[in-house]
Formats: sequence, structure tokens, C-alpha cells
Amino acid sequence: FKGNANSLAALSEKGNTLQNMYEKQVEKVSTLEEALKNCQAAQEQYSQRVTTARENISRCEQELEKLKNSTGDTSEEQKALTEELDKWNTELEEAQAGQAAAERGVQSWQKQLNNANADLYYKDHRNTKEQKISRRGQKQHRRTRKVNR
Repeated sequence: FKGNANSLAALSEKGNTLQNMYEKQVEKVSTLEEALKNCQAAQEQYSQRVTTARENISRCEQELEKLKNSTGDTSEEQKALTEELDKWNTELEEAQAGQAAAERGVQSWQKQLNNANADLYYKDHRNTKEQKISRRGQKQHRRTRKVNR
């Protein structure tokens, strides 16, 4: 025998080690899925903020246009709308920056999740292969014991 690399105990230990690696990888995939969901939720929130800001910018611009075409002193209303418009433009810029960052985050988390799933598949495939080898080793060990008796 060339060492004990294929002994029943060694094969069982390999199987246990692979199972532990597989379980850790499953946990990693689960963690990455949760992170991806959180990032997607943030992306959706930023998207809603962008939409709200655009709607309010449009509303303020329309109201300012109406005030410009009206008769009478509307300078106070125009000033208030201009300040509100500035506020919404700032909100739009911040929301767009947050949305872009969230999109990059989603792409990054998705890439990590894809890689982790590929590793999980590899570990699962390897674990299954090792289990088959381990079962073969157990059968050989039993046959060897019978022959040696």
C-alpha cells in the first residue's frame, strides 16, 4: 500500500473536510444573497427618490412658468418656488449619485454571488465525487478483509 491516503479513515476525513467546505460555501452564498437583496432595495429607494425629485422639479417649473405669465406681483411666490426648485435639483443630484453607487454595488454583489455559486457547484461536484470514491474505498477495504481472513 502506498501510504494510507486511501484508507477508510483517510477517505472519511477527506469527506468530512469537503462537507465542511461545502457548508461554509453554502453559508457564503446565503450571505451574498442577503447583501445583494439589501443593495437592490437601496437601489430601488434611490430610484424612487429620483422619480419623486423629477416630478417635483417638473411641477415647480410649470408653476414658475404660470407665475411668469400672470399679472400682478408674484415675486414672493416665484422666490419660494425657485428655492423649492433648487432643493429638488439638489435632491435629484444626490439621489442619482446614490442610485449610480447602488447600481455598482448590485453589479459587484451579483458578480461575487455568481462566483460563490460556481464555487459551490464545484465543491458539491467534488464532494459527490469524493463520497463515491470513499464508498468504493470502503467496499475495497471490506473485500480485502474478507480475502485476508
